[in-house]
Amino acid sequence: MALAILWVAGASADSFAAQWKAHILSLCGLIALVGSRCAVEYRLKHPLLVKKAAVTAVMSASAEADETMALAKRIQEALNDDALLTTPNLKVAEFAERINEQEYKVTRCLTGQLQYRNFNQFLNHHRVERAKRLLVDGKHAHQSISTIAFDCGYNSIGPFNRAFKELTGFTPKVYRDSQSR
Repeated sequence: MALAILWVAGASADSFAAQWKAHILSLCGLIALVGSRCAVEYRLKHPLLVKKAAVTAVMSASAEADETMALAKRIQEALNDDALLTTPNLKVAEFAERINEQEYKVTRCLTGQLQYRNFNQFLNHHRVERAKRLLVDGKHAHQSISTIAFDCGYNSIGPFNRAFKELTGFTPKVYRDSQSR
């Protein structure tokens, strides 16, 4: 068809192509219209498998996102259990086992959905939040900072102080003093 159109367009005025130009172009248009209609009908009867794979991939990604959100919720709820949160030397494998989930899924959820750098940052964040509540609670005013650190799951005061200062900008003592005024 392209050759016919070029042939007609470049034909001299007294040639056969020039005399039949309108009929040749109409015939080319008709052939193109019928050909495209046949192609559409064929594709409707024989759809590409790629489309099904793409739809399946989108549905799979949606289901995975829902699963990840549900896991994030389970992880957050697990930390409401003080016994789990305050377990010294808690490792991601032990945490995953306690919530009946695979370790790699917990790690992927923590770093992806919950936006923590790693399990330790996640755990420190929640332990420091607990420590902040205990430090300003009048019922715990008599407790030393090291006792509160141990009650939050830290094995020594050094890591507790570092984590607390990193997350709040204050040492635990300064934080307690500033909140008691």
